[in-house]
Amino acid sequence: MDRIMEAWVRPKLKDMFISKWRVIQHRHKYTYNTIAIPNSYIESLKSLTPQISNSKFFSQLNKLVSLNSTYAQLNHTKGLSSAFGDLLANGDEALVTQAVPFYLASLRLFEKFIASA
Repeated sequence: MDRIMEAWVRPKLKDMFISKWRVIQHRHKYTYNTIAIPNSYIESLKSLTPQISNSKFFSQLNKLVSLNSTYAQLNHTKGLSSAFGDLLANGDEALVTQAVPFYLASLRLFEKFIASA
């Protein structure tokens, strides 16, 4: 029985441990890191008038900027995209004009992150 343990079970356990360790390391990369949002982007977002910044899209965008993990940020993008679609369908032209550059900049940030992963 000991020979079987040495020859078969221990290497399998070692392989299992290594593969689980790799999965955990991969998960940590997305749990403990965030997509770096430049300070200039955050400052531009803070400088908007209250009328504009209180819209659903900008509320979603402010929430995205405040999230502290990549998983949370990526999950939140669904709501942001939905709010942007609603804004395009129902928003006034001034609000859309303010929102488009922010939305495109956020897409570029996520694109850079995905390309580097």
